[in-house]
Amino acid sequence: MLKARLRCTAPSSAPHSTWRCRAGSSCRRKSDRSSRRRAGRVARLRTRRKGGSHMLSRRQFIVLLGSTGAVAAAGVAGVSLLGGEETGDGFPVIRYGQESCVHCGMIIDDPRFAAARTDRGERHFDDIGCLAEDLVAFPAEAEDTNLFVHDYGTEAWLAACDATYVKSTEIRTPMASGVAAFAAREGANRASVDLNGDLFAFPSLTSFCVTGGHA
Repeated sequence: MLKARLRCTAPSSAPHSTWRCRAGSSCRRKSDRSSRRRAGRVARLRTRRKGGSHMLSRRQFIVLLGSTGAVAAAGVAGVSLLGGEETGDGFPVIRYGQESCVHCGMIIDDPRFAAARTDRGERHFDDIGCLAEDLVAFPAEAEDTNLFVHDYGTEAWLAACDATYVKSTEIRTPMASGVAAFAAREGANRASVDLNGDLFAFPSLTSFCVTGGHA
């Protein structure tokens, strides 16, 4: 029986290994222990990475802890991180779309007409007319700086006693008072002309607002 040894070069996909074949028998690839070891190390590394994807390193934990502390500090300081109006200058803080007017019960969602008073605790209103009616029920000093309204153009807070007001049927307010406040008298003058409205100062606020503003 002729014994023959065949030596053939491996395909290009495995250039560094050889196949040894015997006549009449199937070919068997020569094992490569170092290749298996490397493959095993790579597999273990991938397994650790996959299984530990939710684990935090010490550095990541410290960063996360610092962020959590910042959120807690903001909560203690009364600063909202979830929307609303954030202020750090002593003005009232209204959570627009989340809280109701203390006078009429409607949701406060338009800063242009929102108002507040802090002389009886902090009370928020959705309409300057609501503030005026609250002042009728619970009077305040004419120059009380604890009463606040927003400038119609910029939506910035200002003391109610410093504002100039315009009442017009063309000013669509939440409770139909038709009253808007202006920080600058020039702006109020222009608005009163453009909107065919009445111009007045803070002492006349209640007389202009509490006459059908909630009709």
